[in-house]
Amino acid sequence: MGAVRPPPPDPCAGDQPGRYDRDILHGLLLPPDGRILELGSGTGEFTARLAPLVPRGEVIGVDADRDVVAAARLRAEDRRLSFHVCRLPDIGCLVAEESVDLVVSRGVLHRLPAAEHPALLSAVYRVLRPGAAFRAELSGAGQLAAIRRIADAEAAAVGGAPPGWYLPSPEEYRPLLLAAGFQLQPDGWVHLLHQRRVLRGEAEVVGLLRGQVLPPYVAGLAAAVVPRFRRRVEERVLGELRTPDGCCCPDFVRLELCAHRPAADFLI
Repeated sequence: MGAVRPPPPDPCAGDQPGRYDRDILHGLLLPPDGRILELGSGTGEFTARLAPLVPRGEVIGVDADRDVVAAARLRAEDRRLSFHVCRLPDIGCLVAEESVDLVVSRGVLHRLPAAEHPALLSAVYRVLRPGAAFRAELSGAGQLAAIRRIADAEAAAVGGAPPGWYLPSPEEYRPLLLAAGFQLQPDGWVHLLHQRRVLRGEAEVVGLLRGQVLPPYVAGLAAAVVPRFRRRVEERVLGELRTPDGCCCPDFVRLELCAHRPAADFLI
């Protein structure tokens, strides 16, 4: 199995549907009867897109949320797909060592506390076959920085705290991969992708806040203060971060990585 390095990330890339799907799968060469493990599979939409990579193989989705796993099972129509409830650092309890040709994850790993990442990476390493790849994208250093500063301050004002997101830089994450045993040379990478997204009008800004940013904060707040918290964050973001033409341009930053378990002949 091989891999091809993707083109350098465009720091001004627009928000194109499916962009991250294409990047994370770029250059993959898997055996037709291969086995793929997706970490944080949610309701299974991306899991289904992985199946054509292994036409005679298997794609396993794992997620810690029982409800989304149940939904994924209901919608799955491909017999190559299976979905399981599992904490991501515990995948070794579900998947045998050296049995997977690709581990992939999109937009999930930053939700794990920093302290859990060494155990997670060790577990991923163990389930991969020698020479197999781990590809992931997660929120990185600088993700929604201006919006998070406002949300952090308003959460503190009502007795809350920031969510335990881990937003690493390449300089932070590369040593974790190497410590787990992964190989980054000659065809691996760890880099940040900066994305410019223009939100036009109040509805788009509020939609981002309510759909992606605020729920992890709200989960740690007393119910009585949630309306005030939401209102204050929305007022401040709309008042402080919009441009004169009414747009808001938040900083979306992703950490993208491709690492390999060394091939058996590399270890000799």
